[in-house]
Amino acid sequence: MSGSATASNQSSTTQSPGNRFYRTVWRWHFYAGLFVIPFMLILAITGIIYLFKPQLDAAMYRNLMFVQPGADTLPYTEQVQSVQKTYPGARVNAYVS
Repeated sequence: MSGSATASNQSSTTQSPGNRFYRTVWRWHFYAGLFVIPFMLILAITGIIYLFKPQLDAAMYRNLMFVQPGADTLPYTEQVQSVQKTYPGARVNAYVS
């Protein structure tokens, strides 16, 4: 009985070269996956942020994107002069009313 037990132990410890190669590739594939997972998570999170950027901007910067019009309005000539005084050398290309 002990002779058959040692024969089965030897056959389980010695592996065919194909099986050893498969296990080695599988192990390296597993380690590569563990190494890449944090990078892929960062890419996924930043991708979601870029995907929903317009919605996030509207929610986060509503006070900067939408301004209540004031009661006092200046004529456009005074507005252009104020801009030119603030930014000397700048040129006003368009005025949208």
